[in-house]
Amino acid sequence: MASRFDAIYFIRNNGGTYEAWKDNESAATYSGTDLVVDVLDAIEAAHGTGNYSVLFGVGTFDMGTGNWTLNGDDDILIAGMGIGITLIQNSSTAAADTEPFSFTNCDRITIRDLDVSAGGTARSTSDAIDFDDSDESLVEHVRVLLSRGRGIIFDGKDAGAQALRNTIKGCVITGCDLAGLELLAADDTVVEGNFIHGNGEVGIKLNRKTSATVQNCEGTIISGNIIENNDEAGIEILECEHTTIKGNIIRNNGQTAGTDDGILIDDFATAGLETDDIVIVGNLIYDDQGSPTQDRGINVLDAAVTGVVIDGNTFSGHITEAVQDLGTGTRIRSNGGVPDNVAVEKTAAYTVLFDDPASVFNVDSSGAVRTMTLPDNSDAIGRVFIFRREGGNTVTIARAGSDTIDGAGANKTLDTDKAAIGLVSVGDNDWKVVSTEGTVG
Repeated sequence: MASRFDAIYFIRNNGGTYEAWKDNESAATYSGTDLVVDVLDAIEAAHGTGNYSVLFGVGTFDMGTGNWTLNGDDDILIAGMGIGITLIQNSSTAAADTEPFSFTNCDRITIRDLDVSAGGTARSTSDAIDFDDSDESLVEHVRVLLSRGRGIIFDGKDAGAQALRNTIKGCVITGCDLAGLELLAADDTVVEGNFIHGNGEVGIKLNRKTSATVQNCEGTIISGNIIENNDEAGIEILECEHTTIKGNIIRNNGQTAGTDDGILIDDFATAGLETDDIVIVGNLIYDDQGSPTQDRGINVLDAAVTGVVIDGNTFSGHITEAVQDLGTGTRIRSNGGVPDNVAVEKTAAYTVLFDDPASVFNVDSSGAVRTMTLPDNSDAIGRVFIFRREGGNTVTIARAGSDTIDGAGANKTLDTDKAAIGLVSVGDNDWKVVSTEGTVG
């Protein structure tokens, strides 16, 4: 069967001389003691737009202080013989980006079945594998052993750039000075079945760009990973949206500070960016150390975080609590040992949303008269809301627009302490009273 590549190169380490054998030719096409300059750069120069395969053999392939930087090359396969069998390494103290594999504007890149070690002094933007403005690429069965910065990063933050539909699967990422994996303004990324542990910052970071044009991460799926023993949080989501975190084991993070969480979700009120629609379902989030370091299982840290769903997770062993919810519209259901947020406390006037996660509102009227405004009836057909007064002042249940309650264009009031009312939207702009307790006017 013909190859889909223009050329396939097999690279071997022949006693310190690196040789690249092209296809089935009888002699090495490129060779030399400098892996990057003599071999890898020569291969790239012969295939300026990409469409080739580089296969590393058994052993260690040392780039020295160099690194392989590709720009504008598409459709490349880089593979070894397997984790623990093929090692690509470099080490540098340079004040420059020295990631062994660096891609800019390169699409459909595959890296698989090898180890990468990027040693040297810590530097925040010098990583192990770096994709800038690259789409539809795959990093699979790769072990990152060391990095001056992050282990793997997909970066779509620069003007006119994007990072779309990339996949990180079956990898081991450890020994990084910063995050094990960072998605920076990257969309529709799949992070599946990885073991991310022992990194100097967070395990997985979803990050945003805030200068010039603002961009965030959207559509990320994080599933089936083990994320443990990282110095900071297991997963950190900063102003990113439409994220699914499903079926992961997240444990014993916060190793340095002792106040970091399994999952941290935050919003910094950056104009044009939102943190919303985060679904966290079916994860094991715990700390089983003798002296726990993972502060909270999930920390929804800001009221500007909206629409988080926390469902069917298992928590144990945290320093402070399983879940802190400071968000807006968070839905908490069926998590072991964590109360559902069916009822919420209100201490000020509030307009109920048609998709509000709560159905019961305990209204504190001890300081003043309160008003709870119903959503537009046409948006809320079938929803049931219950309001209960706690305090010495009247609570008014107000209609929206021309809606009615039991066919009448009048609001309802909870006239005594502990009074309550239940209403259901039946459509046709009408709410029906289904139950009352105490004195309701």
